[in-house]
Amino acid sequence: MAGVLAVKFNEFNADVRENSTTNNFWDFCYHHRYVQLLLPILGLFGAADFYSAYQDQKWPWVLIGSCIITLLVVILAWKKVSPVELLSHISCRHFYPFLSNITHEEREKFLLNRIGLLNDLENKIISLQKTHLIIIGESGAGKSTLKENFKARNREKKIIELESNSAGFVEVIDAILAKVGKSDNVQAQSLVTEIISNGEANLKSAIDRLVGLLFEEPTILIFDQSERLSPSFQSLSKKDRKRTTELLEKLKESEFCKTIFTIRSDRIDGLISMLGERGFEIFFVEGFDAEDDLGLAERIKIKLNKLQVNDTDTTWILDNLTEKGTINAFIFQLAGYLIESIGIKKIKAIGGRLYSGEKMFLEAYIGSLLDEFGYVQHDHLKSADLENILFCVASFNKRKNSALNIKDLTHISHLPESKCERCIQFLRDKKVFDERDIEDHRLRLVHDLLMDHLMAREPRFLPPEQRIAIEQIVDRSSSEKPAFTSLDYVSPFLNFARRDENGSIDIGLPETLLLWFFAIVYFWRIAFPEQAFNLLLPINDYFSGVYPGIVFPPETATYMFIPTAFTQYIWVSIIYGLNREFFYYLRKTNEIKYLYFFSKLIGPFGALLGFLFSFIPSFFVIPIALPGAILGSIYIFISVKSKSNTAIYKYLSLTGIATIGNMIISLAVVYFLIQTVSHPSNDHVRQHVLTVTFISGLFCYFAYQMRLKQGSILGRTVLTTMYAAGRVKS
Repeated sequence: MAGVLAVKFNEFNADVRENSTTNNFWDFCYHHRYVQLLLPILGLFGAADFYSAYQDQKWPWVLIGSCIITLLVVILAWKKVSPVELLSHISCRHFYPFLSNITHEEREKFLLNRIGLLNDLENKIISLQKTHLIIIGESGAGKSTLKENFKARNREKKIIELESNSAGFVEVIDAILAKVGKSDNVQAQSLVTEIISNGEANLKSAIDRLVGLLFEEPTILIFDQSERLSPSFQSLSKKDRKRTTELLEKLKESEFCKTIFTIRSDRIDGLISMLGERGFEIFFVEGFDAEDDLGLAERIKIKLNKLQVNDTDTTWILDNLTEKGTINAFIFQLAGYLIESIGIKKIKAIGGRLYSGEKMFLEAYIGSLLDEFGYVQHDHLKSADLENILFCVASFNKRKNSALNIKDLTHISHLPESKCERCIQFLRDKKVFDERDIEDHRLRLVHDLLMDHLMAREPRFLPPEQRIAIEQIVDRSSSEKPAFTSLDYVSPFLNFARRDENGSIDIGLPETLLLWFFAIVYFWRIAFPEQAFNLLLPINDYFSGVYPGIVFPPETATYMFIPTAFTQYIWVSIIYGLNREFFYYLRKTNEIKYLYFFSKLIGPFGALLGFLFSFIPSFFVIPIALPGAILGSIYIFISVKSKSNTAIYKYLSLTGIATIGNMIISLAVVYFLIQTVSHPSNDHVRQHVLTVTFISGLFCYFAYQMRLKQGSILGRTVLTTMYAAGRVKS
């Protein structure tokens, strides 16, 4: 058996692609949260049963069962670890879409020269006389690629490219001084000081002298991605706008400087408001058409052939790339990059499931990012964190037309800071963010087409109400940020105290100690069933009188107590997590200032009932239903108390009603068990154990779904984001 496992594991390692991150199977098992949760509990129950069986000289069936379940868990985890095609870094040989994030030398091997268009651009620049040139085209049409081709062909010319992040006069001048090597020039610094201090007096002549000092030889000045300039320009003071406008005018009139702007066609109005209605010429860039561009068709085929793509797949690729008529340059690079990284089969499986054409390649890229993040984090549900971060950044970039401060990301995403950092680092490694903004601790997606697709796509994890809440938070001014961010996951048996970002300490010592106490009590109940039965004799005798046969003897009851105890632990841990994560967040905003005390007692109350009814298997649902009903009541109370009509309070109201309804239905299971699981004789012990175990399994699945929506970090993020978006100000 061991030899077969070794062969299978070696086969698994051999299947992983060269560009994949090597992942050890046992490392996966160790880190997976279900394995971490299940195996220690099975070991605890197995050890207790072994001790009990050893004393009575019987077979430790629970221990044997625990070993079998453990083996099944390991096998299932092994099956889950399947090879994941990982996205390449700059090691790609023929295609790479994010050219702005790599060096000029690295870009050249990926550029697809458009010779005809490049010739037209060169002629246009040569003919410029005291006027600006605006290179305009839709996002991804190839403006930046054309600019890089122009720079590569004209290395002998002096070309300066500025990062268009700020339209402020000082920022622009400082950037130019740095590029021309005159940052320490005393005369230049003196002129800048004179311009700033003297207001409008002699402004034109001072800027004219400064421009003459900066450009003493023929220079081409390029403002790339100029759509970023307009929002910055509008936010300037009236005096600074005047200085910037005058600077642009003097650059246009300069004998030695030719100024070029590249901009998206849908953002041209903002740039024109800076430059004025006159004094510029337009150069249009459209997606390339292989039939119109000299030799382009042949170069496309050569690049695709290098990927060893057959004729059928080549036709399929080109059909999707030309769905709009012309080929978008960014999408062309992205498609080739995906073919190199994950292959055509994966592109169809991930992107082709919902989309075709350009959107298919964009979705394949986003989907591959999510898959890879879940893979390297050993849990596919953690992909939801990455999708949350991507949507938050895309929403801010699009709605605010600016980069997002990293510190503000936790306020918008409502993910714990540790998870935000993990997601940001992963996306930085994948070059998803513009490196120019990262240096300023700000986040901007590297391409607008990614931003547009993230805003429009059908998400895997984010529910509609969370997307709406994120957009509402983004639309707020900076002074209206939510007061608190989410804290990290809290283990039911750890984290006695923790400090939030505002310095407040959440002390969970009493309830955590209570849970530890009940864990010891449960262990004692399994290891010493006779003593536990005698301790609970008054309760057992009472219910035996009410429902004859409902109380089981110690040995038989213990076999049924193990699955029910596990089920109760799952439910208690969910409520505990809600209390120390979501309810703590609400308490910080004074929403449940007094209810928070009662919410802290729900978990220990359920654990107490579970122990008291440990010899009455038919009652095991009661320790779940009663705390659940209390939880639903708290939800309803918060909703009624708020007197608000926002989405979060509607959600809490409906969730509270649904929770109480589910608990009432759960109590009906008690009646079924009373009628089914009784102890008139030992003839049906196995059937009783199987019945209780099966129903416990159903309640575990129910608990898992509830945890996913309310108790997990994924579910809690939805709640806290909605709450932050709809909270009524006091």
